[in-house]
Amino acid sequence: LFIKNDGELIFEITPVDSTNDYDFLLYPYIDSTFCNDLKNEKISPLRGNLSKPSNKSDGKTGLSSKAIKYVTVKGTETMFSKSIKVRAGEKYMLVVDNATPNGKGYGVSFNCLQKIAISGRITDASKRPVKTIITLLDRNNSEVVKIVSSDDGAYKIVAEVKEEIDYSMLFYNDLYMPMSDIVNTSMIDTNQNSLTIDKTMTKLKAGETYNLVYFHQTSILLNVQGAAILGLAQVMKKNPKMRIQIQGHAAKHELTKNSTQVSGGFKIDPAIAEERAENIYWKLLQRGIPKERMEKIAFSSDRPLIAHPTTEAEKNMNKRVSIKILSL
Repeated sequence: LFIKNDGELIFEITPVDSTNDYDFLLYPYIDSTFCNDLKNEKISPLRGNLSKPSNKSDGKTGLSSKAIKYVTVKGTETMFSKSIKVRAGEKYMLVVDNATPNGKGYGVSFNCLQKIAISGRITDASKRPVKTIITLLDRNNSEVVKIVSSDDGAYKIVAEVKEEIDYSMLFYNDLYMPMSDIVNTSMIDTNQNSLTIDKTMTKLKAGETYNLVYFHQTSILLNVQGAAILGLAQVMKKNPKMRIQIQGHAAKHELTKNSTQVSGGFKIDPAIAEERAENIYWKLLQRGIPKERMEKIAFSSDRPLIAHPTTEAEKNMNKRVSIKILSL
């Protein structure tokens, strides 16, 4: 393993068959004498795990920031050992052994945790501070860190995140439309490991329409925008009289086998916009919002945010779902 950046090394060994038992030892790598030194027991492992998976285990093993022990040599107490701090330029050798005869193989995923700081200020359209709950979520929408901004709208989150993996930030206040943003270490100032994200919150108002989420294609959400849906569900639970119309939109370039040719171009398959509205409708149902408080409508490509998109990002802006507040 060649380390590209300072951080905390983690990895996960996943067996093809969860009943297979894989052990590992992690060594420092200096030069080509490694194999001889290992054979002659001249080097010691920095980390290792020789535990056996329990009956309830999925067979995975590796290094985790949540683990405590550096090396586990027996039993079924834990399949993960403590992550290790690494520096750019260092090299390591991972040795994996199949303790199960005729094992079916395994996969390994490596990553490095980096400590980052995200700060900014939350205001309304008049630049007045908005006290906001700010949550950093992983790709599964599991909470990493949650804080509340100060009275002047300022906030700062410090967290350990995986390199080049998308996380989402949810900005929430009961009286405002929730907002989300994407965070990735590729966006971070490497000299300071910091990022600034300011937000302007829009107050909830009956009759107003708000853009909620954007899509890659058909009903596949862009990145980790599920955070926005999570926030909308929270807002609706806090405002029990709130009723919404879920509006699905398509882009003019989204042609399918059901698109029909008309004068001057193509008529977009309306099922695309319908799928998107349906997608959000079911996600809100799953989060406990009653169907009586939601309507669905599809606008196809009739209401683009950008009339003549030229880039992929601009095209994605038109592939969206917006929310109209019918009552509060």
